[in-house]
Amino acid sequence: APAGADWVVLPADPVVYARRLYALLRELDEAGYDRILLQRPPAGPAWQGIEDRITRASAAFD
Repeated sequence: APAGADWVVLPADPVVYARRLYALLRELDEAGYDRILLQRPPAGPAWQGIEDRITRASAAFD
């Protein structure tokens, strides 16, 4: 991770990933981070709900 950045690796299982992602986003928001960057999750049916949620959440900041 670049200097001044925190890097978090989430699990590869989409169900566990989703649970951890939502908890992590709340934690980071409460911690007052100026910016949260996410790598796009893998493509595929198992990940569509996660992709949709990230897209909706990020739309508020466009």
